[in-house]
Amino acid sequence: MNRVALKIVVAGLLLMTGYTVGQAQGKAVASGIVSAEKTVVAASGEWGAFHRHYEGPTSATADTLVGYADLKPGTENHPPHQHVEEEFLYLQEGSGTWTLGDKTYPAKAGDVLYTEPNILHGLKNTSKEPLRFFVVKWRAR
Repeated sequence: MNRVALKIVVAGLLLMTGYTVGQAQGKAVASGIVSAEKTVVAASGEWGAFHRHYEGPTSATADTLVGYADLKPGTENHPPHQHVEEEFLYLQEGSGTWTLGDKTYPAKAGDVLYTEPNILHGLKNTSKEPLRFFVVKWRAR
């Protein structure tokens, strides 16, 4: 096979691979508004419910999650955990305790927790009132 034909074959394979990877990653969300009516309950249980606004890639991330959770008194949606994504949690209403690493801290409405990748973190409603937090987490490309 001559060099020109080989270059054409290699270029075609690279294009096909790029297309396949792009399809596997999903289409990035376009600028816009996700109305409350389009929010879905992505998880629920004895602890309350998680409402997902968006999950998937954006133009600058491989994966992003945006939503909010309502926790019933004395519960948590899952035990403290860690993952590769960076994450912000904003405590909109209620109170409880933040776990960050091997420590716990009081949490109240208006507080924000930022977690670097692979750091243990979590939020528990330790009060007798409902707790709502907003979450944004993402993984860079």
